[in-house]
Amino acid sequence: DDAKVLLVGADPGAAGLEFGAQQVILVRDQESKMRLPPDLQGCLALTILESKGLEFDDVVLWNFFEDSRADAEWRVVLSALIDRSPAPEIEK
Repeated sequence: DDAKVLLVGADPGAAGLEFGAQQVILVRDQESKMRLPPDLQGCLALTILESKGLEFDDVVLWNFFEDSRADAEWRVVLSALIDRSPAPEIEK
């Protein structure tokens, strides 16, 4: 909900941030694109593959990690980063 307010404004009748040619919402796959909230359906939304080679000033990753099938793998990486001890100091 906070992201929708940021992108389209709190009042649907008022002018919020206007998505144009230089803004895009990136989603993981076509299924994620179909699940965008109705308020964001009119915005330019592309998958990573569809956006290849294109440039945008503003990019929003929508539910990118939530829609990932690699949930367990990301948990392993995150826990390793949390458990990692500080790097040793290098003598000069």
